[in-house]
Amino acid sequence: MFGSIKYNLTHLFDFRGRDARQTFWYYVLFLVILGVVGWVVALVPLVGSAIEQAMKAAQAGLPQDQVSARMVQGMGPGMVVITWFSAISSLLLTLLTLAAFVRRLHDSDNPGWWAGLVLVAKLITVTITIQSIGKIEAALQAAADPARMQQFQQAGTTPLQALASLAGWLIPLVVIIFGVLPSTDGPNRYGDTSVEF
Repeated sequence: MFGSIKYNLTHLFDFRGRDARQTFWYYVLFLVILGVVGWVVALVPLVGSAIEQAMKAAQAGLPQDQVSARMVQGMGPGMVVITWFSAISSLLLTLLTLAAFVRRLHDSDNPGWWAGLVLVAKLITVTITIQSIGKIEAALQAAADPARMQQFQQAGTTPLQALASLAGWLIPLVVIIFGVLPSTDGPNRYGDTSVEF
């Protein structure tokens, strides 16, 4: 496993050659673990702030809807930071996976341009996520007013958000489908043998 991680980290910009399934998936597992650890570290202050605000409101004897509103307001500044963190970290993890995915595609005798589809889909989701920051801030401000919050909830999903959601699901689907394909036997147009750890 560690050989696979080291190999991929030292070949971040090498789009030539072939990587076996095991080499690719151990590296992807490493990146997933890295992403989860990053998310846990990023979310602890946000959750702590929300709980603190809710506890203060509950101790003051406020009704449940006001406790919930205070909790959401406590998350306010952190939600913007988390949204930026989400956009940047997901793009970074995609870029860290790109060359390995191209080599994995080559190993099953598929062209590397499929990885371009993944990159375009990720750029779409990141762009839409960044554009939604203003809406997130407005929703958090509206949390104190139940009528305004209800308007936000009734507005539902916009077509742009639906596109981001679709693109977000397309990425892992394409990676999984092509990532599990078996290696071609013997040499193919991308190299003689696949790198396997």
